[in-house]
Amino acid sequence: MSQFRLFFALGLLSLIGLQSCKKAKAVEANAQLISVQEMKTQLKMDDVQLVDLRLKKDFASSHILSAENIVYDENFKENINALDKDKPVIVYCYRGVTSKRAVEILQKSGFKKIYELEGGIAKWVQEENKAD
Repeated sequence: MSQFRLFFALGLLSLIGLQSCKKAKAVEANAQLISVQEMKTQLKMDDVQLVDLRLKKDFASSHILSAENIVYDENFKENINALDKDKPVIVYCYRGVTSKRAVEILQKSGFKKIYELEGGIAKWVQEENKAD
């Protein structure tokens, strides 16, 4: 009888663990790392919300056209409520470190489709300078 309880408990824990993994994969599936070229395509095709995560002074000195500045700080979770969760969101920072953290918060907040600019605005500027 005690072996039955042990096997039942292990089976139940395994089932719970599998469900947790499925949920985690589903959350990860709504975010995608994109190149500069892919972002340009997204900006032309979709009604995308472009978010610059850098400080206001950095945004003021340079930013990608049509970007909205939502600084990644202690108020970020509250400030993203201004965005539409059903529309795609592209986030970028300077090099791509902060945007990874922002993506996690956007996912947990229920955003449906999230893109992260690979290499941040530094990569964007580098690619734009190559085109000139």
